[in-house]
Amino acid sequence: MSGPLRVLLIEDSEHDAELLALELERGSYDPLVERVETGTEMIAALDQREWDIVISDYSMPGFSGLRALQLLQQRDVDLPFIIVSGTIGEDLAVAAMKAGANDYIMKGQLARLTPAIERELREVAERRNRREAEARLRESEEQYRGLVETSPDSITLVDLAGSIRKANKQAALLFGFDDPVRMIGRSAFEMIAPQDHEQALSGMQLTMQEGSIRGLEYTMLRQDGTTFPAEISGSVIRDKDGNPQAFVSIARDISEWKQAQAALEYQALHDPLTGLPNRTLLFDRLEHAIPAAERAGTSVALLLIDLDRFKEINDTFGHHLGDGLLRELGPRLHGVLRRSDTISRLVDDDLDNLAVARLGGDEFAVLLPNTPALGATLVAQRTLKTLEQPFSIEGQSLDVGGSIGIALYPAHGNDAETLLQHADVAMYEAKRSGSGYSLYESDKDPYSRSRIRLISDLRRAIERDELVLYYQPKADLDTGHITGVEALIRWEHPEEDFIPPLQVVELAEHTGLIHPLSSWVLRTAIRQCRAWHDLGLDVHVAVNLSTRSLHDQHLVALITRLLQRSNVSPFSVGIEITESTVMADPERALGVVSHLHAMGMKISIDDFGTGYSSLAYLKHLPVAEVKIDRSFVLNMLENENEYRIVRGIISLAHDLNLRTVAEGIESREVWHELRALGCDFAQGYYLSPPLPLEEVTTWLHARRMSPDTIGHGIR
Repeated sequence: MSGPLRVLLIEDSEHDAELLALELERGSYDPLVERVETGTEMIAALDQREWDIVISDYSMPGFSGLRALQLLQQRDVDLPFIIVSGTIGEDLAVAAMKAGANDYIMKGQLARLTPAIERELREVAERRNRREAEARLRESEEQYRGLVETSPDSITLVDLAGSIRKANKQAALLFGFDDPVRMIGRSAFEMIAPQDHEQALSGMQLTMQEGSIRGLEYTMLRQDGTTFPAEISGSVIRDKDGNPQAFVSIARDISEWKQAQAALEYQALHDPLTGLPNRTLLFDRLEHAIPAAERAGTSVALLLIDLDRFKEINDTFGHHLGDGLLRELGPRLHGVLRRSDTISRLVDDDLDNLAVARLGGDEFAVLLPNTPALGATLVAQRTLKTLEQPFSIEGQSLDVGGSIGIALYPAHGNDAETLLQHADVAMYEAKRSGSGYSLYESDKDPYSRSRIRLISDLRRAIERDELVLYYQPKADLDTGHITGVEALIRWEHPEEDFIPPLQVVELAEHTGLIHPLSSWVLRTAIRQCRAWHDLGLDVHVAVNLSTRSLHDQHLVALITRLLQRSNVSPFSVGIEITESTVMADPERALGVVSHLHAMGMKISIDDFGTGYSSLAYLKHLPVAEVKIDRSFVLNMLENENEYRIVRGIISLAHDLNLRTVAEGIESREVWHELRALGCDFAQGYYLSPPLPLEEVTTWLHARRMSPDTIGHGIR
């Protein structure tokens, strides 16, 4: 052998290294020699390039041949390692060979070096070739074994007459034969369910025309008579002249895929919590029920059910128990339908046509085909009655009620979407009137389609926590110190952009959403009050309550629970109510306000001067302050009548030991004039507009650092 030779030489003597290189040249090699003396240099050389052979001295001042051999073995590379030494004895040489050296040569016998290198390089090449051949063989064997052992496909060769000529083992397993030979000579159509014979014949003809086919689905037939779905691919085998000779058919059992597909379809059409049909499936069934009713000349009834007090159950006991209640509701509703002899007769005892669906949150629906108004109202009455029975969930007795809206085809709509909308309107009318259930009446439907969608969007926004609170600061007019903030709701609709707060409240008031909305606002504001206190900001937070919220018999308990849960003192939270809210039911308002006052909460009358109450009446309420409506404050310096009204409210309020808050201050001049009139507190854009959470927190921090700064100078 001759030619280039890459030698890593471990040698501390340059002279000995030169002698070794000369010996390699005499052996017809063109050596590339790199000499190293330490382990670090050896490792670096091994990292930098590939080598053909390693030659090492046995003993060196800071290194040794055996240590070099160990470093090479740690790299797990197949490199010949030859020790060339002038001091090694026979015992050491034997020990080196046992340690893994390929040969040892005395420096005085370098004539042996070239033959030893040739031998070792030849053996390395043989080992490398053998390993590569073994690897190729293993790879080939693994591929073949994997193809045979893991293939799910049946492969058969079918002649033009439709007889099977060859089959693999998987084909025998798939079709229930103990040996592929037993399939030979049988008609391929014996393996196909009779109902698919015509389709299979068309598939063969198509394969003949196109040359190959993929993705056909047949119902296949096993030897024991059972069937399974299969995906079929095939191609034509032709002779050298292009004439067709046979078909290759590949069949794959797709039973599991079909089951998975069915499971996905089920999940797409059913509520994951209750297992009931979801809105999509209800809509589909409704679209099928309407044409059937049209052909039969009958009616279709749709009931929309919204649970009462469900939000409070979630807030009180947690979502776990709330979910348990929702799961039990489906069987109860099915029970109502099964117990109704009238409904059973109306639908010809075909209960499968009845759809009890969960639309989301605490909203459910019942679809009643072939059902007139009388049957629908009967189901509604029985549903409300069954809802009156407490739900027992994990030892807790939970009471809920419900409001039901009813819409009928064809009386109230000719398509599924219209019926759903009208049932929704009727449900909100039932909730508003407190009647329990309501049949849709067009003269009681003040909503456009866009308004109905907005109502549904508001419901989802509350459930998904998509609303936000802004906070507007309030300051002491005399000192400028911040006395608190007022929480104001904001809704940025994804399609309608910003929805004004008054519209949000009006929608909630007229649709039964005001209770969950008020609960959300109270919970969010109280939590934020706790968060500010944790940051060292002693902030008082005021929350507005609507008429319905104030008259809610569960309001006091809700506020108490929220304060306890967030560990917030009642003295840190205030309630603002309008004059009209108080005057709607003065006796009930007095009771609720007195409870809240006894807890330590500050009560304010908002927008004072725009309603029908009087300061004299307010002396009967435990009210701490009145807020002068901004409509009087804005132009009080330009309008003498409004100035007198503001001055009169301040004077009379002080006579009744009530503090006053001026809303809508937008200039320094109005600020100073109100202070001169003795007004106690200020709120308005001159101090600060309503701000989102992050901005108001920064604002409050800044005011704490510079408490004497007033107005825009701080912003």
